[in-house]
Amino acid sequence: MPYFVLGANGERFGPADLATLQRWMTEGRIANGSVIENTDTGQKLYASQVPGLGRPAEVQQPVFQPVYSVQPVRRSFHWGACILPFLWGPAHQVWGTLVILVIEGAGTLFQIQQSKNMVSLLTDWQQSLIISAFVLIVPSIMRIYYGYKGYELAWKSGRFQTPQECDACQRIWSKWGIWINVISCLCCGGWIAMVVIGIMGRMGGPSGMGLPN
Repeated sequence: MPYFVLGANGERFGPADLATLQRWMTEGRIANGSVIENTDTGQKLYASQVPGLGRPAEVQQPVFQPVYSVQPVRRSFHWGACILPFLWGPAHQVWGTLVILVIEGAGTLFQIQQSKNMVSLLTDWQQSLIISAFVLIVPSIMRIYYGYKGYELAWKSGRFQTPQECDACQRIWSKWGIWINVISCLCCGGWIAMVVIGIMGRMGGPSGMGLPN
């Protein structure tokens, strides 16, 4: 029994017998949704409705893929990324944190150099003030940024299989950052207290009170 294949623009291809249609189906020239016309009766059917022609629809087996969130569960401030950016960053392929180390290191060297030359410090005090402000403000902003985005950047590094694994690791980093920050504050406070006590001791001594030695 011959058939015609109707194109999208109304063209008719054929006539072709069932064997030819099956070959065209195998070659991908027609599909289950192609319109087939019976030359004898004029009946129009989809290829899937023609006996012996339509092929079963392909059933795709579901592939199991774990679904993870875009970022880990915790969204609190990341003290590890803030206080230890030059260690945390390379460990998570966040290389921008090294900029903080470069700026702060260059600023420290500049301050040491300026302190050795008091004349230059007095004459170029505006330049020194601008550089000091830059060294103080820019790294501080970057530290706050990495502290705020720390958990998200750690997850995007691809080191972790699950958000829970990432969260557990980042909590350790954050605890280290908190402890180092506390210790640094205590050391600075102790140093300031020693300086103040020393100054008060000199002012409160016999010479400071105007009494004879």
